[in-house]
Amino acid sequence: ALDPLISSLGAAMFLHERIPGRRWAGFGLAILGVACMSLWRREAGLPGLAANLLITLSFVTEAIWSVMGKPLIERWGIPKVTALALAAGSIANALLLLPDLSRHASRFQALSLEGWLTLALLGWVMTAFGYNAWYLVIREAPVSVASMTIYLQPVVATLLSVVLAGAVLHAGHAWGSAAITLGLLLGLRSPRRLRHPEDEPPVPG
Repeated sequence: ALDPLISSLGAAMFLHERIPGRRWAGFGLAILGVACMSLWRREAGLPGLAANLLITLSFVTEAIWSVMGKPLIERWGIPKVTALALAAGSIANALLLLPDLSRHASRFQALSLEGWLTLALLGWVMTAFGYNAWYLVIREAPVSVASMTIYLQPVVATLLSVVLAGAVLHAGHAWGSAAITLGLLLGLRSPRRLRHPEDEPPVPG
């Protein structure tokens, strides 16, 4: 829920992007919607400290890459910046595996062909394609606009969980999805342009 907000704050601070008031309101509604979906029943305990730290680190670094990436792709191009992002992520993951390398190595050795193909699909195809698409969007649009679309993830994931996994929804999913949708409509709506006399077409004759 905080990932798009942090990215937008970074873009406002370092890229001097202007974020209109209606978009801040959209962020508020979307965050409320995510909280509603997650905490309506409290069916599962919240993650522990280590998990929360990793989640926080993930969206902070994602925000950094979005804010840094916009000027970088203008200088180096999208493919180079995407390759740099993937390399940095791979190095970070490798450092996390080092403390228990032998156990992780045995798990990698036990992976089936299907497991390796799944990793390749998620890591190279989906991630590389996703980053290229993301940079393509933020090259043409403000970071806050692109970031708001991330709030579609819990809504789409909820629908997929019903269709593909037979999940049973509760009221929090409905209210949360409604709040997120309303927040997106509010935050992504184009401002109505005021008409000025000089904008009027000249009268013939």
